[in-house]
Amino acid sequence: MFWLLVTGLWLAMLISPFILLYLFLPVGRECPRCSGETIAIRTWASRPLRAMGSRRWCMECGWEGIARNAVAGQPLPRLEVVPDDSEESGENSSWKPES
Repeated sequence: MFWLLVTGLWLAMLISPFILLYLFLPVGRECPRCSGETIAIRTWASRPLRAMGSRRWCMECGWEGIARNAVAGQPLPRLEVVPDDSEESGENSSWKPES
């Protein structure tokens, strides 16, 4: 029974780095450098692994690497900071404490 436990731990130590490397790959079609659209590079050798990930190339910055396929069809929305151009953003702002 002890050797079964040792063998299980040994297998977990061998497999876990590969699982972590897969989880740290960028997800989807966006370039991790410039957030531009990437194109899939398809070869006959990568056909069996295409369900897990694909080799991608960015036309804007030239990045080339492996990316995981997105599980959901829609990408997550990006949060965007919009500057406040109203006249209230000066000295009389409601969030500033009065002196």
